[in-house]
Amino acid sequence: MENLSKKIKSTSLVLLCLILTLLVRYIGKDFVSGDMKVCLLEWFGYMKSNGGISCLSNQVGDYNLSYQTLIAFLTYIECNPLYLMKLPSIAFDYILAFWVALIVRDFYKEKYPLCNKSYIIPIHYIAFFVTLMVPTVFVNSAFWGQCDAMYTSFVLGTLYFLRRKSYFASAICLGFAFACKLQTIFILPFLGAYIIKAKEWKVFLYTPLAFAAFWITGIFAYLQGRDMWATIDLYILQSKDYPEMYLNFSSFWGCFGKYTQNYDVFSKPAIVLAIVVCMIGLIYYIKSSRYTDTSSYYAFAAWSVWTVVLLLPSMHERYAFMADALLVILCFMNYKYIPFAVLAICTSLYCYCLYFFGWDPPHGHPIQSLVYTLAYMGFTIYMFREQKKQIVYE
Repeated sequence: MENLSKKIKSTSLVLLCLILTLLVRYIGKDFVSGDMKVCLLEWFGYMKSNGGISCLSNQVGDYNLSYQTLIAFLTYIECNPLYLMKLPSIAFDYILAFWVALIVRDFYKEKYPLCNKSYIIPIHYIAFFVTLMVPTVFVNSAFWGQCDAMYTSFVLGTLYFLRRKSYFASAICLGFAFACKLQTIFILPFLGAYIIKAKEWKVFLYTPLAFAAFWITGIFAYLQGRDMWATIDLYILQSKDYPEMYLNFSSFWGCFGKYTQNYDVFSKPAIVLAIVVCMIGLIYYIKSSRYTDTSSYYAFAAWSVWTVVLLLPSMHERYAFMADALLVILCFMNYKYIPFAVLAICTSLYCYCLYFFGWDPPHGHPIQSLVYTLAYMGFTIYMFREQKKQIVYE
């Protein structure tokens, strides 16, 4: 009888949480962001008026072929275009939460096998719902209509399968991630470091699979006559867009207000600094005989991505999405990461507001950039110390 009562409570709580995650997304269904109005709906309208799939013969907008193909198929559905454009992004919120839950579940099975028995609902269920309720997650999809959950979901899949030595699945996920967004590149420094540390050289045998997954997402465009190099060409062009040090983002360079806005002067030193800092941390990770456990794996992945987005030029307000997702995972592995995650996510949300409401103070954005940079520094210090302690105690 006691078990039945516990099961009823658990099921009721799960359903309540699920309804809540849907409700916050329903609230944002009619919100029209600037990107949605000027870009996404314009692309949708053009493709719907010009034959849907046949429009793939030419570039529409500045997103990759996979996203253009998605829009093309959506144009055949008779529904409010605003809802249609948001629906795939919202769906990937749940896929993202699934990966977070899977990673957390495996961590607790490995480290604390009896832990779930003390909770009304399993800890990985909690991770699933917490991810869906992170403001930058549901605002990104349901309000903004952006697709950052798509590539981040595939990146988490890449990390999950790589850790489990499922190289085939890991390569496929990485290819799909790159097909969604160029920002997938932020995880490459860590992936390289992990492969070197683990001496898993056979991973490189699966590289063609990643390229195959990447290219196959554009197959409908190729059938319409697009060049098979169109995806690569588009990413090269994207890398040259927005020649500014930061755009509504709490970059390290924002700490100096308007004094580091000269892109031509500061962009190259910024790239060098990002490479040097990232290499120092990852070389330490590679050379150390420690840091072989699961929490270290995801901690260094989060640190690597956060380092890159903090220090590189031309970063947008949404580019920290992957780092935020990895920080959420870490919070379930060690509750002491929570303050860093909260600061990072709140700062990201503030940056979203800079875009939504056009906040552009004349002195730049030094305050939130300083907060974000200090959060990163605190996370860096704590992570290296904590991971070291965990290995010693084990």
